[in-house]
Amino acid sequence: MIYSLGRFAWFLIQQSSLHGDGIWAQCLTFALGFSTCAFAYLCLPRGNWFYVLGHETTHAMAVLLSGGRVSGFKVSSQGGHVVSDRNSVLIALSPYFVPFYPMVIGLGWALLLLFQPEWQHYNWAFLLIWGASWGFHLCHTITLLKTRQPDFESQGYFFSFILILVLNLLIIQSLLWLWLRPLPLSQTLQQLAHYCREDYFSLVQLVKSMASATFHP
Repeated sequence: MIYSLGRFAWFLIQQSSLHGDGIWAQCLTFALGFSTCAFAYLCLPRGNWFYVLGHETTHAMAVLLSGGRVSGFKVSSQGGHVVSDRNSVLIALSPYFVPFYPMVIGLGWALLLLFQPEWQHYNWAFLLIWGASWGFHLCHTITLLKTRQPDFESQGYFFSFILILVLNLLIIQSLLWLWLRPLPLSQTLQQLAHYCREDYFSLVQLVKSMASATFHP
């Protein structure tokens, strides 16, 4: 499925380039913001406090959406925690697949365009900042994946990593479609299902061939 989602992301970009001009310039602008933030993450102070704030806020939001109650909230540059009356997969892992700062910036831009449509001319600036926010989110998330986290221990490391990877890819697919709109939603879902089905049968065929070669040389 992970391979299928990667193929599908490339398909969306290719389809968009056929239906409109400037798509590659937009992608490069986003990539410039992303790579600039990734370089800064490696060479400059990392802004841990801001990441922890977004991380713990996402935990708290997941608790509230699950009908729970938050009784404690702590943020520092060394880490943080949320004290609540419940835990679940959604609550424990939400900060790793819900991009807090990209979500806030994206919603803020959408609201600005709703009331001030002339700001559309500065779309390049939004893409630059949005790319940087994604770089900030993913660099910190990847770093945390290499550490011992209670969030992963409570759900199991293997399950947590696979779920985080798949959900991040699904969110990126959804955002790509919302941004580019290369095809109607129904055709987009059909194409995604086609890729998943095609890759599933290819994998099954590969496993059968390997099994046949192993047990019937």
